[in-house]
Order: sequence, then C-alpha cells, then structure tokens
Amino acid sequence: MNWISAALVTATTSMLMAQRSTAELEPVIRKTCSQCHVFPPPETLPKRAWLGMLNLMFDLASPRQLDRPLNSVRFDELLNYYTALAPDDLNAKPWSGTPAAAVQMERVATLGQGPHPGTSHLRLMRLWEDVAGPQLLVTDMMSGWVHWADPRNLAAGLHKVIRLANPAHIEAVDLDRDGRMDLIVGDLGTPVATDQKAGAVVWLRRTGSRSFEKIPLATQLGRVSDVQAADFNGDGKSDLVVADFGRYTAGQVLYLENRSAGGKTLFTQTVLMKAPGAITVPVLDLNSDGKPDFAVVIAQAQESVVGFLNNGSGQFERHVLWAAPHPAWGFSGMVAADVNRDGKMDLVVTHGDTVDDGVHFKPYQGVSWLENKGGLKFEFHSIGLYYGAYAPKVIDLDGDGDLDILAASFLPGSDLVNQRKMTVPGIVWYEQVSEGKFQPHPFPDDMAFHPALEVGDVDGDGSLAVIAGTLWIRPSAFGVQAGSVDIWRIRRSSAAGVVIK
Repeated sequence: MNWISAALVTATTSMLMAQRSTAELEPVIRKTCSQCHVFPPPETLPKRAWLGMLNLMFDLASPRQLDRPLNSVRFDELLNYYTALAPDDLNAKPWSGTPAAAVQMERVATLGQGPHPGTSHLRLMRLWEDVAGPQLLVTDMMSGWVHWADPRNLAAGLHKVIRLANPAHIEAVDLDRDGRMDLIVGDLGTPVATDQKAGAVVWLRRTGSRSFEKIPLATQLGRVSDVQAADFNGDGKSDLVVADFGRYTAGQVLYLENRSAGGKTLFTQTVLMKAPGAITVPVLDLNSDGKPDFAVVIAQAQESVVGFLNNGSGQFERHVLWAAPHPAWGFSGMVAADVNRDGKMDLVVTHGDTVDDGVHFKPYQGVSWLENKGGLKFEFHSIGLYYGAYAPKVIDLDGDGDLDILAASFLPGSDLVNQRKMTVPGIVWYEQVSEGKFQPHPFPDDMAFHPALEVGDVDGDGSLAVIAGTLWIRPSAFGVQAGSVDIWRIRRSSAAGVVIK
C-alpha cells in the first residue's frame, strides 16, 4: 500500500465506519503494533513521519510479507491515533560541545576528490611487506573499488586494488595460512536497499605483490554489512561470522566454519539468527572463558544487541545483552573495548540512523556504552547526544591514560543548511574526563556525511591520525566536490601547553 491508497482508505472508511476513541484504541493498537517488535510510542516520531511509517508497517504485515496482517485495527484508526498523540516536532536542540584543549586537530590531506564519494569502510592494516607501516584500505560501495593508500606518502593518493560489486566492509586475515595477508570482504551486492539475495562474502586471496584472486565463500545472501574472522572451534583455522543486513524481511547472522583441507576451500554455512538489520559482528570474549565469542547489533525495528557465546567447538548460545526502548532507536554501529579498564569487555554503540524515516534530528540519537557487569549483564550509559552518530572508535586520543570515544555523523538526505543550523560536527571526540564521564569536542568539520572512521598511528612517531570516509547517497546537490577520505593529524598538548608531535 502506498500513500495514495492509504489516503483513499482513510477517507472512505472514515465516512462509512464509526471511529473508536483514543482510549478504546490504546490496548488494541499496543497489542497489534507489538507483534514483531516492542510497541512504538507516538512521541518517538513527529506527526509528519507517521503516514509513511504506518504505510510501511501495513505493507510489511501483509500475508505476502511477514504474514501478520493488522486485522484488528483499520489504517485510518492507526493514522488518527498516532498523529493525534505525536508531537508536531521532536524539539531537538542544536548540538553543543567545547573546543578541545588537550589536542589540536589539523586536516592534512584529502584523497579521492570527486562529485560522488562512496566510502563505506576504512581499515588501517599491514598489507604490503615492502611498504613501511600500516596501509589504509578504503572500500567504495558505489563504484565497487577497493583502494589503498600509503599514509606516509599521501601525495600519491589512492591506488586501485580490485573491483567488486558494492563492498561494505573489509578485514585482513591470512585465511590460507601461506604467510601472506589476504582480505575478507562483506559485499552488499547492490547500492540500493533491497530484500533480494544480492550479497556475498568474498575472499581476496593474495596471489602476488599487489594482486588478488576473488573467491566467493558465500553467495545468494542479503546485503552483507560485516564479516569478522576468528578460530571459533579451536582447529587452528580462521572461521567467519557474518552480519547479513538484508532490509525489512531478509537478514540473518551466519557462521561460516572453515573446513578447508588439501588445497580445497570449503566453508560450511550455519544460520545462527534470522533477523533483518544485522550491522556488525565484533569478536570478543563475553564471559572471560578464553574462547572467542561475538556480539551483533541489530537495527530495523528489533534495535538490540545480541551476544553469541561460543562453547569452543563452533556452537553458539544466544543472549540478548540489551534492547532499545523503541523501534526508532536507530542503531548504526558498535565496537568492543574495556572502556572503564576493569578487565571486562564493554560495548560502545552509536544510534544515529535516519534512513528509514527521514527524520534527521532526534533527541535520542547519540553515542552510548554498555558496561559489562559480568554474568552477561550489560548496563546502559549515555555518552552524549549526537545527530547521525555512526562509526564508533575507542582510543586514548589525548594520551592521559584512559580511553576516549570517537564518532562520526552520517545524515544522508539532509542538507548543509539544516546541518549547520543544528551545529552538527562531522566528527566528535568524547574525552573521558573521569571514569564513565565524557566531554564532547567537535572537529572543525561541518560535513555530516561520514559513515566510516578509522584512527591509528600511521607513521610510528607516536602521534595519531583520524581518518574519515565520505559517502553521498546521490551526486552532490551542493555544487561542490568532496574527498572520499579526509585525514586529520592529532597533536597532543602537555599540561604546560606545549604541542607534542
């Protein structure tokens, strides 16, 4: 059902059928609208957003989709209920932070300038044996190219490695144990959101000094957003866990067990969870038993963090570690780190996605951390408000001994005028000023189109580089070009105010 047919249904039924009051509808709608996810309170979205969202929900609930038709309530009743109780506006305030005193942020390079940057992922890794220090790997989900750059020779720009369909995520692992680093790529298969089986997991097996062979390890998947490697069954070979995002009805979490032997590549596929919206699958030891587990952050109305406990033989036990209070939460990323240095791995999450509803500034968007209290109990803590929050990174940016948080903003479909009106920085540094307390500092970047972020020491001198990737869903409407990658040099200041390079 589209908005035109929904409007016709609303007009016709309202004339022919008696309207139930809000009080009468409340229990019916609460039950009806919690068949697939927790009940979405009307106040989570403004009035203008509910017609499109309810059209989508009606369509997904139909027999041809999820087969959970909304028979107990009419569309016009749903629309009247939500628009009556929803606010005209979410009353989002401009973002605020303080300029950084402990570090200086200097943009030192912009790579790959053009009218349509499509950067989806960045990774610093040691790939080439004949190039000093880590190299920067860049995936472009629009053009399909995997690029690399030498952070010690930025003037050389981006170099093409290999072209895939629509790569979303890349990791380095010596999958065949031949002593040369290979690459594992999660490929969306299409730049357009779909539930069709277009995605794949691709092994780029190293064949020469700069050459790779493409070997599909799993195909006919949904849109694969992440792949991570670890030896989950203790046989000495790297297995894979996969986040298959899908869209609205397709999507899953997969385990690919490495059973390769005698020169023959074989990965057996096990579905661990069926759910649309799997974003990323960081590997960590959730229960401190020395075996690699992993967690997955699920968006698309489920809006939860799920842990998978490994028994040591590649079998997993699933636990919900934390669930958001409503389906519009907008999970967009997650990384594992011991934020409070208590010996237990925590999870830092971003919730700033706006693609489905087009509401770009929500007062519940931001960066948070889930503190590991032990026994698979995680406690939610807000780090700070941040519109469009994506791509969390954890690192001691200012060198004071505790861990800080970096995040970027990705607001596709928004415009620069409103971004600047809401003072949204493209990158934010959350300085940990005391245990679990963070102070936000903006980077001097007001382009909130960064779905990818990386940080590290690129030249071995002890200073850090923060690297942001830019993606425009459609060619620029701003009449400007933008770099695919911006590189910032971080210079720390001592207590006496001396800049430490």
